[in-house]
Amino acid sequence: MTTLEAQDDRLHRLRRRLRSELLAEAQEIERLEQAIRGVRARHTELEEALERELAALGPAAGPGPATAREAASSLTAEAKPVGDSDEEKTLADARRFARLLVSEIALHNPSQVDEGRRHRDYQRLKASFDRRRQAYERRFAHAAALQFFS
Repeated sequence: MTTLEAQDDRLHRLRRRLRSELLAEAQEIERLEQAIRGVRARHTELEEALERELAALGPAAGPGPATAREAASSLTAEAKPVGDSDEEKTLADARRFARLLVSEIALHNPSQVDEGRRHRDYQRLKASFDRRRQAYERRFAHAAALQFFS
């Protein structure tokens, strides 16, 4: 095999690998977009249910938010960190990311989560937890130090 043929073969293998990786990433993006659509639909359902509850309470509920969106935004405002420091924002981001990772496990493995809770069995989802813990640590390794030393 000549040098040119070897380079062509190597280039061909590299293209195949890149196509495969791009396809896997496109599939992951589609999965995430589907999950986002599901979360948005659930959010809309919850907003509508909250609006129905607020309407059922009527004026007897006293002054308060008129819509579910206002109620949700007031609850969100209460949940935000008080200070403006970068450390508090980083910790809030880290907590939010951790909740997202756990929610992702629950979203994709509902039956295993139920079984694990019922039998108090951590092992059935250990691999999922470990992968997400690694993702968390890669992204927020410094946040853990902030939390423990502040």
